[in-house]
Amino acid sequence: MKKLALAATVLAVLAGLTACQKDVAMWSACQPAADGNPTGTDGTYVLACRNGTWEPVMTVKEWLDISSGKRVTIAPLPLRPTPPATPAPAPAPTTTSTTTTTSTTVADRWAAPQCWDTTDDGGLDLALVGARNTLGNARYAASSDGSCTGDVGALTVVEAVDETAALAVCDTLLSSGVFFVLPVSQSWNTAPADGWVCFEYDPGG
Repeated sequence: MKKLALAATVLAVLAGLTACQKDVAMWSACQPAADGNPTGTDGTYVLACRNGTWEPVMTVKEWLDISSGKRVTIAPLPLRPTPPATPAPAPAPTTTSTTTTTSTTVADRWAAPQCWDTTDDGGLDLALVGARNTLGNARYAASSDGSCTGDVGALTVVEAVDETAALAVCDTLLSSGVFFVLPVSQSWNTAPADGWVCFEYDPGG
C-alpha cells in the first residue's frame, strides 16, 4: 500500500509540477495553491504539501529524468530534522546567609593561665595557673591592677554548683580538711561565677 501511495503521489507531482509553487522551504508550513495544486520546489527537491507541511518527493533532477522517459530510482529522501530540545530554565540563584555567634562559656573562663583582677580595696590579684579542681592551682599576686605580677602565695580554687558541692571537692584536695569556702567572684569579678576558694583547716592556728 505504501508503494502504491508513493507512486500515486509521484504521478500527481509529475502532472502538476509545471504549475508548482516556487521557492518554498522544505518542512515549512504549506497550503495548496488556489487551483488545488499541492506541489512546490525549493530548487533542489520537488515538494508536496502534506498535512500542512512541505515534504520532499524527489529531486528536481530525478523529475527531469522521469519527464524525459528515463527509468529512475528515487534516492533516499531527507528526514525531517528533530527540533532541538528546549533547555531547562536555569535555577533561580539562592542566597545563603550564615550567622556566626561567638560565645564565652564557663569552661573557657577556666582556661589557665589567666589573671583575675581584684575588686576589693587593698586586695590582691589572683592568677589561675593550673586546671580547676587541682591543689594549688591559683597564686596570690602582689599586684592589684589586673596584671598578676609578683607572687605572694598559693591558693586552691574549685568549680562547683554551690557551697555544699564546693566543700566536698575542697575536702578531697586539702590534706588537713577544708575549713570553709568563699565564692571567687566575690573578690575577683572576672573569675567564673561557679568558682570557690578553698580555705584549709589549720589545727595549730
